[in-house]
Amino acid sequence: MKKGLSVLLSIIMIVSVFSSYTYADNRLLDDDMVSDIREEVNRIVDKSLSRTDDRILRFIISADAHQDNDNILVTRGTAELGQAQGEILDQLNVDFVANLGDLAWGSRTNTVAEVTEQIETYHKLMGNNLKGQTLLYLEGNHDDANYSYDVSADNPKLSTSAINDLIYSKNTEVIADPEHKTDGYYYKDFEEQKVRVICLNTEQGTGDGAFVEGYQLKWFAETALDMTGKNGWQVITMGHHPLSYGNVSLFKDTVNIVDAFINGNRFDYKTTDGTTISADYSKNNSTYVGHFHGHTHDFSVVPMQKFVNGNYVDIDAYEICIPNACFLRNNQYVGNANERAARYSTERTYNKEDKDGRRTAFNVVTVCLDKQIIYADNYGAGVDRIISYGDNYVVFKRDINNCTISGVSDKMGTGTAVSQDIIVNDEGVVLTEGVDYTVSYSNNIEVGTAEVIIKGIGNYTGEYRKDFQIVAPELGNVTGIQISDNTTGSFSVKWNKVENATGYVVSYYSGTFRKWMKLGDTTATSFNANDLSKGTVYKLRIRAFKKIGSKYYYGAFAYANTATKPEKVKTFTIKNITNAGYTLAWTRVQGATEYQVLKYDSSKGKYVGIARGPITSYKISGKSAGQKDKYAVRAIKNYDGVYYYGEFNKRSFVTRPQKVATVKTTVDRGTLKISWSKVSNAEGYLVYYSTQKNGAYTRLAQIKGNKTFSYTTTKLAGKRVYIKVKAYRMADSTIIGGTASNAKYAKVFNNKTYNEIINSYINSYTIKGVNAQGYTISSAKRWELYNALTYIGETASFAMLDLDSGVFIGYNAKSYLPTASTVKMPYMLYALKQMEDGYPTLDTMLTYQSWDYSSGTSEIVKYPYGTKFSMRQVIHYICAYSDNCGYYMLQDYFGYSGYNRYIASLGCRTSVSSSVRWGVVSAADSTREWIEMYDYLYNGKYGSFMRDELKKSLASNFRIGLGWKYNVYSKCGFTEDYHHDTAVVEAEHPYVLVCLTDEVSAYRLQRVARAADAIHDEMWRYFDGK
Repeated sequence: MKKGLSVLLSIIMIVSVFSSYTYADNRLLDDDMVSDIREEVNRIVDKSLSRTDDRILRFIISADAHQDNDNILVTRGTAELGQAQGEILDQLNVDFVANLGDLAWGSRTNTVAEVTEQIETYHKLMGNNLKGQTLLYLEGNHDDANYSYDVSADNPKLSTSAINDLIYSKNTEVIADPEHKTDGYYYKDFEEQKVRVICLNTEQGTGDGAFVEGYQLKWFAETALDMTGKNGWQVITMGHHPLSYGNVSLFKDTVNIVDAFINGNRFDYKTTDGTTISADYSKNNSTYVGHFHGHTHDFSVVPMQKFVNGNYVDIDAYEICIPNACFLRNNQYVGNANERAARYSTERTYNKEDKDGRRTAFNVVTVCLDKQIIYADNYGAGVDRIISYGDNYVVFKRDINNCTISGVSDKMGTGTAVSQDIIVNDEGVVLTEGVDYTVSYSNNIEVGTAEVIIKGIGNYTGEYRKDFQIVAPELGNVTGIQISDNTTGSFSVKWNKVENATGYVVSYYSGTFRKWMKLGDTTATSFNANDLSKGTVYKLRIRAFKKIGSKYYYGAFAYANTATKPEKVKTFTIKNITNAGYTLAWTRVQGATEYQVLKYDSSKGKYVGIARGPITSYKISGKSAGQKDKYAVRAIKNYDGVYYYGEFNKRSFVTRPQKVATVKTTVDRGTLKISWSKVSNAEGYLVYYSTQKNGAYTRLAQIKGNKTFSYTTTKLAGKRVYIKVKAYRMADSTIIGGTASNAKYAKVFNNKTYNEIINSYINSYTIKGVNAQGYTISSAKRWELYNALTYIGETASFAMLDLDSGVFIGYNAKSYLPTASTVKMPYMLYALKQMEDGYPTLDTMLTYQSWDYSSGTSEIVKYPYGTKFSMRQVIHYICAYSDNCGYYMLQDYFGYSGYNRYIASLGCRTSVSSSVRWGVVSAADSTREWIEMYDYLYNGKYGSFMRDELKKSLASNFRIGLGWKYNVYSKCGFTEDYHHDTAVVEAEHPYVLVCLTDEVSAYRLQRVARAADAIHDEMWRYFDGK
């Protein structure tokens, strides 16, 4: 036994708690369901009895019950089918009861045995209600098992004989094809009404089975439709499938036969299986009523179609689809993609849910044969249909005014179009908007009288109109006002929702205009007020409104007050700054009632209040010099006990740093170096200058940090200036300077190069100053120098160059005399520069050779040839003893041409060779050479060594004449005829001093040194403003 049938039999075996009924096994139906069935039956019976004509054919017709033994709901629906038909047959005489197939569920997976059980269960559930009735049964595509296209020995279908036993054996006295009695096609004549009902087996194909074999077509055309001698008779065809099914292609021959019959034409045709058909309907005097079918579940009434020249053409016949009895499959094909379903989606007569949850549907059909009208009164789901047939097929439409229309009531205005919840009921069937009727409105926005218009469409016609009122809403007051997020120019306000409100208006009172001004409106229950004045009190009012159409309806006002925050203090600074304190000061803020001052406490890691009140300044004292602190100030507005705080303005402030104690200036011609003493906790220094001691000072430089304590500039070249320096600390981006140092005077010279100055000198036998920059030698000083140079007669060449100011004083300075030993200084300089790259070094050894012999002064001459001396020793002997042999040893090692190029690069003309080892020199050229040597003494690799050697050099009359009060880096030279001294005198302002003479006199050179130094002192007293 199959599971489904087992479940069903178990249900049937349960002792019923319901009443016993005459029909079927009603233990599946409770009292309420039976009551509903009888109510619907009474409606159907009354309708059917109201159909009158001289000739009437009345029958019950159903299809597509799809009994499923595994589904209790379907099984209950089949029981309802039997109960309802039995109830109708108790009250109404019918000519026959038809079932157009698909008694079984017949899924693709059901076996032959399962489908057999489903059909047997269907008959059992129908019970005895059909006993004694004329029955017309047809097979559906779900009734032969294996609803698929894969039919084989292992996957069989029900045999023809089995189908005949299960279905066709139930038929009552029908006339079948004598050659195919069990093939399920036949007709039944109703002599009294003169009606022939032809039942076609449209399930003769394989798989889905929708097909009619050639022999059935021949029988249909030549026998069933042979109405010879039956004048005035009418013909009805029935089948499981619609004849236009499958884009017309499956049953096109059947449709062509019907078309020939209707139009009285001959039909001669040979089918694809070779069956020859010949029928002449020219003498036909019968009327074709229409084709009743199931299968598609779409409850449609549509024209039958044939296929002509690639087009679908309607013929003068209609196909009427029977509501499917199984509720689970109602409308399952609506919206399908094939052409027929697309047509039915617009022409169907049913597209609604089952009425009151009913589980089944079928038709009681009354054919008024003389009036040629079909009344298909529908039990259960769907609507009744009225069809005129014969010469003019018409599907009659029902007037919408005959339906019960509910759901129209007065509505509160919403501000948008108001609609109604319309329900249209046609004798218990709820119609569908968009299928059976449309709904439109007039005047349904504004408050007042509106109208709803319901128009029938589809199977309905007519127009129903009804007025209703749109009433104004009653709006409550705004409550729960809360204000937050106050800023200098905005705040947020929110409130509770007011029922039925469309929106809200927020206003404030303007004291300027003395009236309420609108801030804005909103549909939300909150509002952000922006672009407001700072530190201002705002008196607010809020009310709800409802917009209906173009009109507004308002609730009462609700009030609240608030204020915007005062703006941030714009100017926060200090005044009266000292080393011990200052006064905080700030500008007033519009709307502020007081201010709060705070100081940052590093131990607490936060700002701590130190003052509050209606003040705009606060004095700070007791600080140390240069002490930095952080302060904050903010404006406060007090309104009605609520404080609104402005944003903090935070600043760092410092007291003045200590005074710079000392300032030193050093001048190198146009370059001024300014140095000063350090000030603790300074963050930088400001350097100022002025051309007048008590005049206005201009900032020259800002030195950031506290690691640099000097500044060098060429910007003041050629000026007499006074220098001041002050320490500073930063207060945020503001510089707070301490007390300036005392003014330091400096004379800054021009930026001419030494060569430019020397070149500008024109040789003269007078004492002449070049680049003097305002200085003039006094007559006494001039006379003293002149007398020292000339008092013993003969020639002298003199030059003095102040290295700081660039002042050059000369006498016959460009006249050339033999160098004597002064040449050894520039040659040593050249040798030292050759040693800068690391080789040779002072430790490099030189060998004294015979060609290095000289009869002049020498210590080396005391040693035998071949003796080795270090470079250091050779230079020492040259400086200490003016050693001629050492000079020759340097020349042997470094050569002549390189030296000559070097000397020429300095602007000097002295040149030497193996034959001319001494050359000539002028005081001007010697000055150039000493400028280079002095630079080397402090910047060269062996500068320290050379300073020691030259300040102790042999026979410096300049050193003697100056009384040893300075370091004098000197190289003299003398022969029997010449006596020279050349040097850099390292006074406070160093200077080069050169005197070349052709007369040996140590006294003269000493006297020249004293006269020159006196001029130098006089010059610097002038430059120092003394």
